[in-house]
Amino acid sequence: MGTAFLFLLAQGGAMFGTAILYRLADEPGPAPDWVSERLLGVAVATWVIAIPFGLVFGRWALNCSWDGLGLQRKGLGAAALRGAVLGMALAGIPIGLFWLLGAYSVTVEIEATGILGNGGAAPAIAILLAVAGIAVCAFGEELFIRGLALGFLLQKMPHLHAVVISSLLFSALHAANPESSPSSLFGVFVAGLLLAELRLQRANLWAPTGLHLAWNATIAVFFGLPVSGFSLPAVVRLSPPDGRIETLFLGGPFGPESGLLFIGALLLAWLVEIRRGRRAVRGKEAPPGGDLSEGHPSES
Repeated sequence: MGTAFLFLLAQGGAMFGTAILYRLADEPGPAPDWVSERLLGVAVATWVIAIPFGLVFGRWALNCSWDGLGLQRKGLGAAALRGAVLGMALAGIPIGLFWLLGAYSVTVEIEATGILGNGGAAPAIAILLAVAGIAVCAFGEELFIRGLALGFLLQKMPHLHAVVISSLLFSALHAANPESSPSSLFGVFVAGLLLAELRLQRANLWAPTGLHLAWNATIAVFFGLPVSGFSLPAVVRLSPPDGRIETLFLGGPFGPESGLLFIGALLLAWLVEIRRGRRAVRGKEAPPGGDLSEGHPSES
């Protein structure tokens, strides 16, 4: 309970800061770049404080092994790379395809300024800072949602119930984002299902963290589309579709995760992971790294 309370308190503070910055901007549509950049700084600062607490609390207060938290070093690079490739494919292939078909238009290219103040930053530096910030936030969310929360829930309830509840929590954390809507929250919920299943089937946090990072970075930094309602420095700036049908399928001001096409892609990937897990069970083959629930608590 202490972990959940402090986590929600920290995230509540971050979301409160989000609301204040967004209201100060007082502009419709995705939050302006100056709001997004400041929010990214607030979120990164929040996670820089919260991540060490989560690691200490999980390892010593809950007596979880590093493997039980999904932080084993063996296979780290390969797992993160596989997750990143999946994330880039799920986000990048549909965007690239529909860009070629004319659904998106380029408004600014090689646009990445402002992250270091009014004078701006060199595009490469701004982009690297944005990706680093996304990485910190992605790891923090994975550690608390798919590491601590999901691990705790698995001790109390069946696999599917734990996955669904952790995904609802993940979705709730995005409820205060600009342009949040029922469709966007459902999209984030479906993304949570996939991330949780990756955590369980791959038995580590590196695969879902890689997917989470690559999804956000591909959308926001490479294509310049809003992600979870916010825009960041980008290599190419695409304009979100504004037609009713295009927005329905490709997402609008919140980002692609609110579009039916991307929700369907995430849902399909989740079902593929479920099938992979069932095949492993039928073949009496445990997922690499062991069973998540066996890492709580540690015997060491």
